[in-house]
Amino acid sequence: MTPELVLDPQLKYWVILPISFVMVMFGILRRYIQVLIMADSGGNELVKLKQKTLIGKCRAFRKNCFNLNSESFKRRQEILFKLLDEYIKEEDNREKMKGSESQMSNPLFEPGGLDSMMNIMKGNLANYIPQTVIMGWVNYFFEGFIVMKLPFPLTNRFKTMLQNGIRTRDLDVKWVSSISWYYVNLLGLRSVYNLLLNDSNIGDEMLMAGNISFGGNNKTGNNNNGQQLQLQPGGPSMKKLMENEIENIKIIQYQFDLNDIEKRVLEYYDC
Repeated sequence: MTPELVLDPQLKYWVILPISFVMVMFGILRRYIQVLIMADSGGNELVKLKQKTLIGKCRAFRKNCFNLNSESFKRRQEILFKLLDEYIKEEDNREKMKGSESQMSNPLFEPGGLDSMMNIMKGNLANYIPQTVIMGWVNYFFEGFIVMKLPFPLTNRFKTMLQNGIRTRDLDVKWVSSISWYYVNLLGLRSVYNLLLNDSNIGDEMLMAGNISFGGNNKTGNNNNGQQLQLQPGGPSMKKLMENEIENIKIIQYQFDLNDIEKRVLEYYDC
């Protein structure tokens, strides 16, 4: 029987809380740096942000429209159709202004192309450099610390993930090292960012910048189940996404969830 470890209760004040606090503050600071970069990039970024927000509203409407009565459903449907049509017309006007140029043209020669690339580089630097500094800080000051024990059982496959920096084979997998707590924060702070900044995508971006590797397998953040809109070269245009949302909203098989609710409740309780 392996003897149980006894941890100093001060570890949560001197290791766990400082790491968590620094990670949260870094995420908030990074968000405001992105806002400043977008503010310097002109009006194009603001238009793209509005378009992405509108598509997010459309997806939320399709997911939750069954909680609306018939009148509210139709009213919101008409509003979304009107907004989508306006943005599609704006995109058509932009394409006409560009003329008959190829869609695969070099972005360096497009208006604002260099500024856009510089903003991307600034955003990457604002993410990678502090991320590297934080990881070095954790490794330097907290290397080799066992900081907590998880209250639920795990398999040995999690050992390399949770005990990174601890050189022992006999330690129970439920014990977590300090550098692993840093990784857990990268994976689990999305809800905190969503609460503080109403933006859970920050956690995904931090995870991708961290390029976490556990046991040789690179784990990067997902795209929030398709909700995060990142237009990549070769991907669908914003106009195409908005046209798809119009079609998706049109084909919704709408039925109010509270229809005949009294009858269903009575049947459920055999009344």
